[in-house]
Amino acid sequence: MPRNRRDRDFALTEVEKKGREQKEELVAKIRDEVKDAAYVYVIQHKNLVSSKMGNVRELLQVATKEHPGGRIFNGKKRVMAIALSGEDVPAGLDGLVKDISGDSMLFVSSSGPKLVQSFFNKYSEPVAATAGNIATEDVEIPEGPLDKIEFPFPLEPRLRALGLPCKLHEGVITLLHDYTICNEGDELTAKQAKLLTHFGYEMANMTFKVTSYWSKSAKANPVKKLA
Repeated sequence: MPRNRRDRDFALTEVEKKGREQKEELVAKIRDEVKDAAYVYVIQHKNLVSSKMGNVRELLQVATKEHPGGRIFNGKKRVMAIALSGEDVPAGLDGLVKDISGDSMLFVSSSGPKLVQSFFNKYSEPVAATAGNIATEDVEIPEGPLDKIEFPFPLEPRLRALGLPCKLHEGVITLLHDYTICNEGDELTAKQAKLLTHFGYEMANMTFKVTSYWSKSAKANPVKKLA
């Protein structure tokens, strides 16, 4: 039975309410963390994969073991900017707001800039490519059956929709002829990137760059930009 207008409006209101509550919660968490912080960093990220951030946090914990307790916040830019503004935050912290642009996150820590820069600016981890990334190698899939464990038969329609010339043969996805997914130097389309992911190729790197920081001890000029 179709939902009436009132039901739809109520559902939308609930979604909006939940979204607003999540934003307010993030603002509160950031403000609670920065109130006694020694440093707050703005960090640009590229090709970030949320599922791999656990590894980043573990390695960061080891790197900053002399000053434990640092915390990463990766939310909407506007929400993070609000969190760093107002009367309830340390003096000068709002100077970081203009640096929260593009793909940014915050790192609140007791560790100094030399150590934090060394960790984040050198960090690089292979991840699956997305549309717009550049292919780093030629990838050709040979004619014949695909591994039925990695490519179970229900996946066949999805692979065909992505452009792979295949069919089911006795319950096994089979390539009708050799197929080149990409050549080195190609700017990948969404379909190419998804096919590469299915075949286990990682042609992008998750990287970070510390762009600026606020220091509690620097009273006169607490915000510093980094090259």
